[in-house]
Amino acid sequence: MSQKDCCHQVLKIGLMGDFFFLFLFFFCSTRRVQFSKGRPPNRNIGPFPSKNRSSCSCEGYALNAKHVAVDELEDLQRRRSEEYRQYQLRMGTKMESLILAQSNSPLQYPIQGFVVEPLTKSVIPVNFSFEEYEAIFSIEIKRPSVPVLYDPGEDINSQVTIATKTFLRYDELNILIKSIRQFYPEIKIIIADDSLEPQNVTGYKLEQYIMPPTQGWFAGRNLAVSQVTTKYFLWVDDDYIFSNSTRIEKFVEIMEKVPELDVATGEKNPGMPYPGLACLHAYVTTGKSHGLQEIYPGVSTSHHVIFVKPKMGANLDKFIIAPANSPLQYPITGFTVSPLKKSVIPGLALQTQKREVYKVSLSAKTGVLSVDSVTAGDQVDGQGQSNLTISSSSLTHVNDLLSRVTYYSTIYHIKTSDFVHFIFEDHEVVFPILIRRQTVPSLYDPGTDVNSQVTVLTKTFLRYKELNVLIQSIRMYYPDIMIIIADDSMKPEPVTGKNIEHYIMPPTRGWFAGRNLAVSQVTTKYFLWVDDDFQFLKGTRIESFVEIMEAVPELDIVSLVVTFQAISIISHLSTKREMKRKAAA
Repeated sequence: MSQKDCCHQVLKIGLMGDFFFLFLFFFCSTRRVQFSKGRPPNRNIGPFPSKNRSSCSCEGYALNAKHVAVDELEDLQRRRSEEYRQYQLRMGTKMESLILAQSNSPLQYPIQGFVVEPLTKSVIPVNFSFEEYEAIFSIEIKRPSVPVLYDPGEDINSQVTIATKTFLRYDELNILIKSIRQFYPEIKIIIADDSLEPQNVTGYKLEQYIMPPTQGWFAGRNLAVSQVTTKYFLWVDDDYIFSNSTRIEKFVEIMEKVPELDVATGEKNPGMPYPGLACLHAYVTTGKSHGLQEIYPGVSTSHHVIFVKPKMGANLDKFIIAPANSPLQYPITGFTVSPLKKSVIPGLALQTQKREVYKVSLSAKTGVLSVDSVTAGDQVDGQGQSNLTISSSSLTHVNDLLSRVTYYSTIYHIKTSDFVHFIFEDHEVVFPILIRRQTVPSLYDPGTDVNSQVTVLTKTFLRYKELNVLIQSIRMYYPDIMIIIADDSMKPEPVTGKNIEHYIMPPTRGWFAGRNLAVSQVTTKYFLWVDDDFQFLKGTRIESFVEIMEAVPELDIVSLVVTFQAISIISHLSTKREMKRKAAA
């Protein structure tokens, strides 16, 4: 597997290669003082992120067996297994077991469960009780989130930011900037620069961010994206050039017309001295093109692209009730399939009294249905279509055919859904099918001490005296822990030291921009956010937070208590007794 392949999940951007993209940008808000899971996008995806930020490997256990001592391999594999277990827990509350709606049950209930707010009383939206009969449905507990909305403005300049990463290629970078300004004089440009000896790059609506040297392309990409505040952004390499055929407006037009899209791609023109950006090509991987060809006849359905996904997930907006006394058995909570891949629908069955002929039908909205291994005597109509009918004089034969019914999604989405209707005589049930592209887990090597688990982050502005006091206090108790500093001072001063990364921003960008930048550079599993005028004392125990987060993987944030009189951080969970009590709660 190549570096492009194994790192496709970083920032959910997909393979970059020779394409440039327009993306929807989501702003993530966090608390000011916090100890958090290191969920920012990582630069290295694989079994564990590499300590070398410029590398990426997906060789897994083979890599460990080659490069890890035999006496250490067993412990490393144990840590990896535990990390994968925690990953599954922290990525959501999935129903692990397949739940079937039992046939001929007198109970009616919400088929896909329902959502409630934490610590809030909610009415279960059905009447539900009867003797020895039992049914199972899920209740999902979620805190409602505030939607992230953007003012699209009136022109392209308020909708799109252009982002790039550069390293020692200032001649090429300046050519890119001049070409952009020729066609888009007002659009904002963000530059992440990790050159060994950075040169000033200035101009109207141009932001240059100076990184520690040789941080790498992934770190620069994460930094640039963290500073985007427009609805969309366009990523280009620093040796590209805009031409007459470059039309960012086409990207925006398509993204606005088809909100399910997150990514639209373009091509470079290899016939130019520098790769020229050609006109829009909106690709989908295969199958139907989400109606794009009807909207834009020139849109291609080539196999060259990357992925398309819904922006905020595929919520099941339809409220489904499992009807009582139905002879149909089916997967009550639905099931998950991969896009453009045939999958058997589990648990389909019919239980009813004797008939001369048993006839059932299934229909899907966007996918097609089939029965595998059909023989000449099987009565199956609608193979490979959205409506499928099965009939037989034998109930056993009908159930055998139902056990081989498959679903195939014809539209490439990585996160969407479909509904299947299952009908027998006047009985009808509906169940969902979730279409998800399988993702590579983002795992971390927790290492053996707190230095490999936690990064300390801060944002500073003109307070170098206080910042140096903070750093000295951290080094007194944690001499090897990584410290990341986002600095938007008007006249930055150098801040150096072992395991210190100092990022210089354009002046007065503000606390939120600094927070986003710092978090974008985290590669450890956890990070600790502190203000630049804090001070670590003997009572500061980061280890207590790590213990809590490891014991309860579903947690994302553990809070601190700040003693302002001493300008110090102390752990509110400093004793093991308190820690265990909080974990149990």
